[in-house]
Amino acid sequence: MLEIYPVSEVYSPPEHQKAIDVAPTPHYLGWMYRLAEIVEPDGSSTPEGGNTVVFNLPPGAMTEPVWVAKPQEGATFKVSVVRGTGKLIRANDAGEVEHSKLDPGVAVTIRPGDMYCYHNDGNESLILHDVAVPAYEEGDDAQLYLMPSRSLPQR
Repeated sequence: MLEIYPVSEVYSPPEHQKAIDVAPTPHYLGWMYRLAEIVEPDGSSTPEGGNTVVFNLPPGAMTEPVWVAKPQEGATFKVSVVRGTGKLIRANDAGEVEHSKLDPGVAVTIRPGDMYCYHNDGNESLILHDVAVPAYEEGDDAQLYLMPSRSLPQR
């Protein structure tokens, strides 16, 4: 059975920052991924005015499809591939669908109005570094799915 490791076990943040694993909720485990918040030593968000999370998607996993409703003009989620391979599936307000290959070193930008999800199509964990500016807040996206009915062991 596939085991989903906490981000802190598969990713090391820059020396001056730390990764704080987000509790493995049924939501994240149902979609087969884990998250960690990246913070400064004093616990403050990074970058200033924004926040950063790291995703760990094991082979075959995907994130739930979401629509970015973040209301601030110029808001972005800049996502960089740290390790692994996968794809970004994204549709814009005009209904145009794009499939982008995710390889180490590749960076993509998600903007308000985008509908998207990430899929790990490789054979190792897909580690994504996601910086939101301004900071992500509850309600900045709308989930476009029904909860999958699978459960996996957590670590």
